[in-house]
Amino acid sequence: MTLGVFLQPPNKVFGTIDVQPASAIELIDHFELIINGVVQRKQISATDTQFSAEGFAGGEQYELNIVAYPKAEIVDAEPIPSNRRVRIIFRH
Repeated sequence: MTLGVFLQPPNKVFGTIDVQPASAIELIDHFELIINGVVQRKQISATDTQFSAEGFAGGEQYELNIVAYPKAEIVDAEPIPSNRRVRIIFRH
């Protein structure tokens, strides 16, 4: 699973979640967006592979990643973080 982030000044990001193989999306219950280690959006639908977030401060650095949570019926499955953590800096 990879995460792509695109900046929209002054303080907004748009993200895309790419799950490979595509058929694995059937095993995911939901995603969570994590910014600087804190969950920001709970329960992003597994079919919602695009998201946005805003309210970032200028001159600050942020680290974003996504965690995929498996469906409840999948026994002994663990949440899976995106293999890419994105660092962004918003300019003043």
